[in-house]
Amino acid sequence: MLAGILIVFLIGTGTSYAAEGALPGDILYPVKTSVNKSIRGALTVSEEAKTLWSATLAVRRLEEAGVLAIEGRLTDSTRADIKSRLDKHVEDFKMRTDLLAQAEDKTEAVADAQSYFETTLKAHTSVLAELSAVNPEAEQELRPILAVARAYADTVEKARTATERVITLKAGRNVQERAFAKKKEAENEYLTIRSRPSVSAVVQRPAVSGSDGAEMSMNSTLEHAPAPLDPVLEAFNTGTERFDEGEYDEAFTAFQEVLRNVQEEKIKHNVRKRLKLDIDAISSDDGERGGLADETELQYMDSKKPDKDSSGEN
Repeated sequence: MLAGILIVFLIGTGTSYAAEGALPGDILYPVKTSVNKSIRGALTVSEEAKTLWSATLAVRRLEEAGVLAIEGRLTDSTRADIKSRLDKHVEDFKMRTDLLAQAEDKTEAVADAQSYFETTLKAHTSVLAELSAVNPEAEQELRPILAVARAYADTVEKARTATERVITLKAGRNVQERAFAKKKEAENEYLTIRSRPSVSAVVQRPAVSGSDGAEMSMNSTLEHAPAPLDPVLEAFNTGTERFDEGEYDEAFTAFQEVLRNVQEEKIKHNVRKRLKLDIDAISSDDGERGGLADETELQYMDSKKPDKDSSGEN
């Protein structure tokens, strides 16, 4: 850390700040990926935060590919650079989750990290696919990167599924309470991305006892269902059905899917704004390049998110 701070002192904080928006092929890109990254990594203390930081760096490489494709600068050389760095970030993420998994009390932290990485990978690949659909030249340039990113997303999804299975097995008799809590969380998150609630009826559910002995109502009011049902609502309905059938482990998994889908929508919205694919939602900035993969995408993980600082992009 001291070495990184010394380098920043020598090259100037202005140079370090200017490097935040640098892309592969830019003269300041080595400052961004070496100096700024070293400082940011040193300020990230916990193992959980370091794990999430590896995931964040990986998706930042994907976003850089999108910016370069838009600017017509995603050459064979810059694409190879991005893929190489992406591979290293993914390898580091796997190494860190493997280490976390060895601790008995870190299983949920591993699942949270895998869920975050899976969601952000899918969100970024989805937006890059949208970019490819409207820009034939970008499609050719992004195709190899998209193939790699989708493969990594599938791998992380399988790892996350296995970890969640371990969690539900460990939950044992508490899985009903955990599933109910996850249902309420999923319902609240769903309502944050829909202007109106969904499902027109008030459904009376059986009450279950919480850990303090108090009954927890299973009433849910979701009105005005869109037609056809969106994937988030379908996952929520599936979870509710599984819960009613007493399949609490499957209900827990379905409600987790709701949370991932909600977060994926939020991340896609942010990425579209940064890549200027959603013009109506973006205020004019005179063509200045914005930051990549800001840490608001980690907010849903609260205590699990990386430590915040002002060092910017890496």
